[in-house]
Amino acid sequence: MKKIIAALTVISLYFAVAAGAEVSLKFGKADDQVAYINQNSNPGIEEPLPLGPLAFRVVGGLFYIADSVGGKILVADQQKGFLNAVKLTEKPADFLFDDLAVISGKDGKAEAFFLIDALSNSIIKFAADGKEQKRISSDRLVQPYRLEISSQGMIYVADKGARTIFVFDPEGNLKSEIPWEWTGMAISPDAELLYRVFFAPESASSFLVSSNVEGKLTMERELNLGEHFNAELWWVDEEKQECVISYAASQTYETDLIVARVGFDGEVKGKKQFKAPFAMNRFLEFSGSDAWLGVADYSKAPEGTFSIQKFELP
Repeated sequence: MKKIIAALTVISLYFAVAAGAEVSLKFGKADDQVAYINQNSNPGIEEPLPLGPLAFRVVGGLFYIADSVGGKILVADQQKGFLNAVKLTEKPADFLFDDLAVISGKDGKAEAFFLIDALSNSIIKFAADGKEQKRISSDRLVQPYRLEISSQGMIYVADKGARTIFVFDPEGNLKSEIPWEWTGMAISPDAELLYRVFFAPESASSFLVSSNVEGKLTMERELNLGEHFNAELWWVDEEKQECVISYAASQTYETDLIVARVGFDGEVKGKKQFKAPFAMNRFLEFSGSDAWLGVADYSKAPEGTFSIQKFELP
C-alpha cells in the first residue's frame, strides 16, 4: 500500500465526536498532568514532531494513559477524572513509550502493563505498582509500534521498520514472524487469532485476513472500500462479524480520515469522516460497546488539554 510521508500541518481539533470530553487532563509536570515536548518547552528543539501521550487504553471502565515522555501511566475515570499516577521510572528522558497494553484480573483491575519503549526498541512489562518485571529485547526488533496481548498471554508486536508482526510467548521467546504493512492489528478475544489488513497492489484492494499464532491463514476477505490509502485495522467484533478500519480517502493526507464498520463479508456497514490527532499512535480505542478518541494538540501545550472523548461509530 502507498505510504504517505507528506509533512503534516498543525491542526485545529476536532469534529465527529460526542459533545464534551469524558476525561480531560492538563499539560504539565505534576502527577495529574501529562508531559509534553514542543517548541514551548524546548525552544529550538530539533525533534520533528511535538510529543505527548502516544497511546491510551480503556479497561474495566478506567482510562489508562501512557504519559509517553513523562515516564508514567495516568489512571482516570469519567466521574472523578484523575485517580492516580503509576510512576514507571525516575528518569523519564531515558524512555519514550509508544504503545500500551493493560493486563487486568477478574475484578477488572490492572495487574500489569506492557509498554513499547521506542528508545531501546524493547517491550517492558511493569507490575501494577510500576516496578519493572520483564524486558523483551531482540535484534529482530527495528521499530516496534503497536502492541497487543492475547488472553493466553501471547505478545504481538507490530514493527514498522521490520514490516513484521513478531509473536512472543509469555516468557518472551520469539515464536513466529508474520508479514505486516503498517495496517494495524487486532487479537481475537476468544481464540489465538491475529487479524490484520493486507493490501494487494495488483488489484488495489485490501483484504481482512486472520491467522493462527504460527501465521497460517484462517480467513481472507476482500474489503469493498473503494479507493483508499493507509488502511488501519483497530478492532474486530467476532460476534457481530465486523471490524473497524480507518483510512485516508485520498493521497492528499492531512488529518481527515474515514472510519468504517466493515462486515466479515467485506461490505461496508457504515462510514464517516473524522479528524485524527497529530503525532499520536493509538488514538482510537474500543471498550465493550463504546469507542473513544484521543483529542489533543501537542504543538500548543501547555495551552489546551489532553482529552478522551466518546466517539460514535457510523
